[in-house]
Amino acid sequence: MALHRASMRGSKDTQWQSLRSYTVLSRARFRQAPAPAAFARSESLSVSTSNVLTTPAGGNSLLLENAHFVSQKRRNEAMNQEEDATKATAAITATYEMLLQRLYQVNRFSAVKLGLQNMQQLNVAFGDPASKLHVIHVAGTNGKGSVVFKVAKTLERSGYKTGMFVSPHIACFRERVQVNGALISESEVCETLSEIFSICAQMRIPATFFEITTMLAFQHFAKQGVDCAVLEAGLGGRLDSTNIVTPVLSVITSIGMDHMRVLGNTREAIAREKAGIIKPNVPVVVGPNTPVTVMMEHAARNNARLVRVPLGGNFEDDYNVENTAIAHEACVQLNALRDSQSGGANLDLCVDLTDERVNAALESRPPCRFQVLHVIRPNSKERKVTVVLDVAHNPQAIERLAGLLHKQFPEKKFRFVCGFSADKAIAEVLDKMTAIVRGSHFDESDEQIQERIHLVKANHPRGASLHAINLAMANASVEIGKKREYGIISSIKEGVDTALAASRASVDDEVVVVCGSVFLMAEARQALGLKEPLDSTALNAVTGCHLSTPESRLAEQEVKVVAAT
Repeated sequence: MALHRASMRGSKDTQWQSLRSYTVLSRARFRQAPAPAAFARSESLSVSTSNVLTTPAGGNSLLLENAHFVSQKRRNEAMNQEEDATKATAAITATYEMLLQRLYQVNRFSAVKLGLQNMQQLNVAFGDPASKLHVIHVAGTNGKGSVVFKVAKTLERSGYKTGMFVSPHIACFRERVQVNGALISESEVCETLSEIFSICAQMRIPATFFEITTMLAFQHFAKQGVDCAVLEAGLGGRLDSTNIVTPVLSVITSIGMDHMRVLGNTREAIAREKAGIIKPNVPVVVGPNTPVTVMMEHAARNNARLVRVPLGGNFEDDYNVENTAIAHEACVQLNALRDSQSGGANLDLCVDLTDERVNAALESRPPCRFQVLHVIRPNSKERKVTVVLDVAHNPQAIERLAGLLHKQFPEKKFRFVCGFSADKAIAEVLDKMTAIVRGSHFDESDEQIQERIHLVKANHPRGASLHAINLAMANASVEIGKKREYGIISSIKEGVDTALAASRASVDDEVVVVCGSVFLMAEARQALGLKEPLDSTALNAVTGCHLSTPESRLAEQEVKVVAAT
C-alpha cells in the first residue's frame, strides 16, 4: 500500500513535472513563434481545434491566457505609441509657436533696412535656393494675390509640382508657403526657421520678418523639389525681399494709390517701384490698369518683352474677370517660353488652355476674394443670409467691389461689416461704402435698423483704433443726414452677429458684406462657423508686430534709398 502510494505520488510528481515542462516550453514557443496572420489583423486570437486536441489537460486555458496577455501587451504598446505621438505633436506645436513669436517680433529689436543685402546673404548661406527655382514673380497694388492663386492652381492642374508664396495670411501663418495646396507643416517651419535664426546670429544678418519668411519659402520649395514657384511680392517690388530671384516671367497686375507714404504719392511713382521686378531679358505681363509709359520704359531698359493685357469691356464690373485675363496671359507666355526656350535652360512648363480643369483653375478665387457664403444657424428655421467676404481695403478695391456687388446682386440691399488697418485711407473708403449702401434701395422711412455700416476694430496690432475710426467718420465727405449710416462695434464677432441679426429681421433679402484688411477675415470666418487651420490666440496676439516700425520712419528710409539710386 505504501509502495502503491509512493508509486502514485511519483506518478503525480512526474505528471506535474511534465505539465510544468510543457507550460514552460509552450510559453517559450509562444514567444518565439511569429504572430499568426489573424493576430496581425486583430487583437483577438482564435485557437484552432487541432491545437486544442494536441494539448494536454489544462494546456488550452494556458494558451488562451498567453494570447490574452500578448493581446493586452500590444494594446498597451499601441496606446503608449499614440500617447508618445500626441506628446511629440504638442512639443512641435509649442516650438512652432515659440519660433513664430520670435519671428513676429524681430523688427522690434532692429531697425528695418530696406534693400536686398540681407536676402542675398541668406540665400548664399543656404546654397542659393533662389536660383534653383523656376519662378513666376507677381507684383501689383490689387489683384496680385488672386493672380498668384490662379496661376499656381493652373500649373498644379497641369501636372506640375507648384510652390506658392503669398502674404499676408488669413488665419494661419502656414498659409503663406504651400506646395500643391498643402500648407507647410509645423515641423517643417520649426526646422527651417531654426536654421535661419542660427545663420542670422552667426553671420550677424539683421533680417526682417518678411525676409526670413521669404527665405523659409525658398528653402521649403527647394527641399520639396518643386517644378515651379509662384511668388507674390510684398510691399512695392524693387526692394522687396522676393526680388532677388531671376524669374522666368514677371507679372504686374495693377497700380493704385496705396502705401503712398512708402511708395510715393502718384501712380507713376508707385508704378516705378512695382516695375522694379522687371529683369533683363525676362518677359513681363502687365494688367490694363498700369501706367503704360512707366512700364514700357522699364521694359525697354531691361530688354524685356512687354505684353499688356487689353482693357476688357466688363473689367470694371468684375475684377475677377481682369485677374483671370492677366493669369491667362501669363500662362500663354509660359507656353511661348517653353517653345522658344528663351526663358531659361530646361524650362518645361506647358499649360493646356483647352483643358476644362485648367480653365476652371483660372476661374477659381482664393479665399475672401468675393467669397459668397449662405449662412444659417444650426437647427434653425430662419432663412439663410447671403454673406460676401472680400479683402477690399482701399478706395480702388472698394470701387471694384461695388461694381461686382451690383452685378451679382441687382436690386439687393447691402449691409457692411468692415475694419481697417491704421494706415489706410479710411475716410475715403467710407465715402465709397456709403454710396453703395445709399444706392441699394433702402427705404429711408424704415426705422428698424439705423446703422448699415458696422465698423469694427480687429483684434490685431495693426487694426485702426476706435478713435481713428471716429476721426474717419468725422472726415468723411458725405452728409450723414437723419439716419446714421455708421455704427461702431468693439469686436468683429459682435459686428458679424449684429449684421446677421439685422438681415434676418429685415423684410428684405439683405446681403451682408464683410470687407477690409486681410487680418479681419480670420475672425469673421470664425464668427461665421468656418473650420480651418488656426494659429493660437496667444500667437495671434503678437501677429503684426513685424510691422511695428513707424511708417514715417520706413518712408524716410525708402526716400533715402530712392534718392541714392
